[in-house]
Amino acid sequence: MKNTLHIFVLSACIITAHFATAQWSGPTANTLSTANNIKISLNGGSVGMPGTTFPNIFETQLTGMGSGTSVLYPLTVSYGGKVGIGTNTPTAALDVKGNMRISGNTANPTSIETFSRGNITITTDGFPVSRGLFIKSPTADILNVTPEFLSYSLAGNTVLKVDANVNSFGDIIIKDNNNDINFRDYTDGTVRAREVRVNLATIPPDYVFEKSYNLLPIEEVEKYIIQNKHLPNVPSAKEMMEQGSMDVSAMQLKLLERVEELTLYIIELKNENEKLQKRVCSIENQKY
Repeated sequence: MKNTLHIFVLSACIITAHFATAQWSGPTANTLSTANNIKISLNGGSVGMPGTTFPNIFETQLTGMGSGTSVLYPLTVSYGGKVGIGTNTPTAALDVKGNMRISGNTANPTSIETFSRGNITITTDGFPVSRGLFIKSPTADILNVTPEFLSYSLAGNTVLKVDANVNSFGDIIIKDNNNDINFRDYTDGTVRAREVRVNLATIPPDYVFEKSYNLLPIEEVEKYIIQNKHLPNVPSAKEMMEQGSMDVSAMQLKLLERVEELTLYIIELKNENEKLQKRVCSIENQKY
């Protein structure tokens, strides 16, 4: 029985040694390899697992670690802890040479965040319009930022565009359906537009023509102007300069109120003038 057990153990060792020899050969020239194109080599301070098609499927070096398929340097971890994808000389914590894709789903949307008041800087490589930052939906562009223009689109239609190509000033184009609103920002801070519409915050002053409106007598207006050097119910130049800005909508309504009051004064003067003319005519007729 013991002899049988010894023979079995010896046979198992011989078979194991045979398969081990069949699987691995070497080492020759610091290399241990198999017939299945798996090779472990030690050379110049590096350990690698090369294949036959590509030089290095997996590699560790004194300068870092890398794994590869058809790219020369698909992944590199440098001695300083920097990770390179597509490059063996990463210059940042993560250095990617080539396109990068980040995907997510509707339940957990993908995001890029920066912490500790950090910055996200996106630079171009000096080429013209074809280079820049593009945010896209599955069917259309949403935000395009290039050295030449910035545009924002909604449902495939451009609703905001800042174009530096038009002239040295740069045009700001805001689109509402089929209507274009063009602004031009000049160096002195003025804005030029063909038409501006302002939403009303107060009622237009047609109340001036109501009988209940308390119209100041023209003599009172004269006294107010002599004392204050500006029209009643209109901010003075000093007040406007102290505020540093002016509500265009409110000012337009105040000026319209003054114009309507002025119209009433003119009508009143016209009526007085007609009365005077009638009196003059009556006096002249009495002479003859």
